[in-house]
Amino acid sequence: MNFTFHSGLTILTGANGVGKTTLLRACSGVVIPRSGSLAYENDDGAQLQSKPRVSYVPHRPVYYSRLSGMQHLYYWALIYNMPWPSARQRAETLIKTLGMETFIEEKTDIYSRGQLQRLCILQCLFCNPNAVLLDEPVSGVYPETKEKIMMLLAEYASENGRLVVATSHEGDELNAQADYIVKMEKDGLFFQKTKGL
Repeated sequence: MNFTFHSGLTILTGANGVGKTTLLRACSGVVIPRSGSLAYENDDGAQLQSKPRVSYVPHRPVYYSRLSGMQHLYYWALIYNMPWPSARQRAETLIKTLGMETFIEEKTDIYSRGQLQRLCILQCLFCNPNAVLLDEPVSGVYPETKEKIMMLLAEYASENGRLVVATSHEGDELNAQADYIVKMEKDGLFFQKTKGL
């Protein structure tokens, strides 16, 4: 298998078991491939000397149940050495975009599946990564929230040549926001189509 993800928003589709999650985990560094290699390049095709900042959203994220959503963000700000006043400003913008104002101060042990999913996406974008890899990011959320999430991801991908890859079983309603739509098959073949074609 030989494939390149380009900057922009890519929707990665395919049947269960073809390796979508494994591919994202390998690209994020969560797992090390037994064979083959991964390379990170800029838009000009020049290989980067160091790995870019990559955020990975798993299908079933894990949280500290005794912390609120906002406390999770404060924790991430400490990890990434982000001054909290400016980090909080960025957080509040994303919180509003994702419609999380009513529960962000609540402990995550009472969050619904969809609320946890939104928190995970918020954390992912909060630290301004160069690349974002999301495993079924709209699983468990309401249709109106799906649209908000996909619009946010498309907007993020359009800024400064960022790369966003999301797996999905959802179909055309997500594909409408994508720059690339890629189907993964069991034999390793990919079929790619560009928005508008």
